[in-house]
Amino acid sequence: MSNNVIDWFSGFATIGGFFYVLTGFMISQAIYLTRCRLKHTEAHISWLHVGIAIGILSILFTSFQSSQSYSTAKDTAKEVQACWVRFLAISNDRANIGQTNDDLSITNRELTAQKDRAETYMWLHILRPGNFEPALKDLPDNDPKILAYRQKVVDDYAVVADDLDRKISDILNTQRKLQADRKGKVLPPPSCGS
Repeated sequence: MSNNVIDWFSGFATIGGFFYVLTGFMISQAIYLTRCRLKHTEAHISWLHVGIAIGILSILFTSFQSSQSYSTAKDTAKEVQACWVRFLAISNDRANIGQTNDDLSITNRELTAQKDRAETYMWLHILRPGNFEPALKDLPDNDPKILAYRQKVVDDYAVVADDLDRKISDILNTQRKLQADRKGKVLPPPSCGS
């Protein structure tokens, strides 16, 4: 309610309000002078009326200046608020992008570690098939059973590696998009209101 009252009073303290009061004063003086002429009396300027007029004009001028200052302060406050809302929204977006990117980086490292473990498993089974399959322990390296076992191990690894590579590639593509999104969300300078 206090803003409505201030707005109502500040409506009087506008240039239009100033001219309305000045026009009213001039019309009242014109009526007074006309009345004096019609009655053939001498017109006396009342210094009291002039003083009141000057006082009212001073009050209106001061009110007008205050009204302008109030309007400027109100507009500045709205601009500062809007600036901070934009700043915080972009900061939150960038923080969310950063968190998503961090989560993807962790997943990427886990997938890379899985692929490394699968490759280690593959090499151990290729180099020492007899340690994992007792039936192959005493066979020579060029035996068809050992060659078939090694081929199966490589084929199994290829399936796992392809799946992991696809997942890693998807993560890297998503991270590139996130990086582009982050570049598109430039923080405004933190100078709201200055």
